Amino acid sequence: MTTATITENILTHTQELCDALKQNYINDSIGYHERSLAKDGYSKHHVDQIAELKSGVCDYDFVIESGRKYHKIVMVNNQRSVHAFID
Repeated sequence: MTTATITENILTHTQELCDALKQNYINDSIGYHERSLAKDGYSKHHVDQIAELKSGVCDYDFVIESGRKYHKIVMVNNQRSVHAFID
């Protein structure tokens, strides 16, 4: 394997990790809203949030920022937070 191929594979797997993190956030949020509905009864807010989340709309995103030595996975919502470093 060449270094270019290895680098491409690392970026591909890093993007897959970003996608998995976002999907995990969506699944956890749907579970939270469903538990709230079961506990508190009908709430338009929870029903609307579940519908948005199931359509893939969420307020979190995970992006890759590449530097000289490593890649960073950054969680973005109304602020930015480094989630992981990948060497």
